[in-house]
Amino acid sequence: LNLNNSLANIKVTGKQDSALAAFLKGKIDLQENPLTATFDSVRFNYGNILISNNKDWIIKYVPNQEIGFEQFVIKSDSVYLNLKGKYSFNGNSDLSLVGKDIPLADIYAIIFPVDSGKTLVRKQYPVQGNINDLFVNYKGDFENPQITAGVQTGKLVYIGSEENQDIGNLKFNLDYKNESADILIDLKNAVDKGALNITGTIPYSNPFKESDSLNGGITGPADFQLISKDFEIKYFLKTLPFLPDIGGKLNGEITATGNASAPELKGS
Repeated sequence: LNLNNSLANIKVTGKQDSALAAFLKGKIDLQENPLTATFDSVRFNYGNILISNNKDWIIKYVPNQEIGFEQFVIKSDSVYLNLKGKYSFNGNSDLSLVGKDIPLADIYAIIFPVDSGKTLVRKQYPVQGNINDLFVNYKGDFENPQITAGVQTGKLVYIGSEENQDIGNLKFNLDYKNESADILIDLKNAVDKGALNITGTIPYSNPFKESDSLNGGITGPADFQLISKDFEIKYFLKTLPFLPDIGGKLNGEITATGNASAPELKGS
């Protein structure tokens, strides 16, 4: 820490064994109101995961009130996530996380890292394609949170040992407030061969509060609908490595009403 003319130059390094390391370098202008911190070099290593900055991180801080993220792009491999907005300690926050053109292979590598001490080559993720748009917004406070989220993929392709197979695309939207979540899930097979649509409302307890419910916070009335027409499920299951191989086409319509912990199902 070097303090000169109310400008603090900061450099922080840390390491724990070979699994965790951090490096942070920047400056804080103590004369500005709010206080402004600019970090031009950021690196965090955890195992095979490397997180760094793309451009300078610019953070504004009002003591005991709020912290604002003016420019805060997080980079890991080919994944770029932009954090914008403010977090309020005592009032309402408004934070957004935005990503575009994110390769699924990089997401897979982050979620399911390889132990480099045992494996020399990273396992190839069998599904190729991008998340074209990713958006998460948090408003309000921990007592009354409002969360909106959206994911839209481009064309997904399963890379097989003998041949490749077009899977289709996926769309997911979530709108959560007042302990209730409106959801939309659209799965479409390639060339519009089949489709699966799920819409509805599911009650869910405040995720920032500890729930006493044995149902993990899912209580109260629910109302949602599943409609499927000639939907081929085999390759969509490949997008999640831990799911079993199941083939066939799904057709039908199911509605669920009543209490979410034991809903009444109708349809076929």
